[in-house]
Amino acid sequence: MIQSAMLTSDLLANFIVGVVFLSALGTLGGSLTFGIFFVLAIVSFVFIYVPAPEIKGRQLEAIRRYWYNGAKWPDEVDRTHT
Repeated sequence: MIQSAMLTSDLLANFIVGVVFLSALGTLGGSLTFGIFFVLAIVSFVFIYVPAPEIKGRQLEAIRRYWYNGAKWPDEVDRTHT
């Protein structure tokens, strides 16, 4: 579910950039336009870094269990119950 939300927000952001960029560049100038997009990129990085887990080297089943366990890896759940 979170992947769908991330994909949708990415597509929406790309659409907004495509619509707004040229008019913002002409109105605000290059430095301010790119500065605004830089700040938005930092905000989006923080937004993605917080809710999205690191999944490198994990099996698909383990990732599925992560979301079913309330955003906790199965080994973390096992450690808290022992």
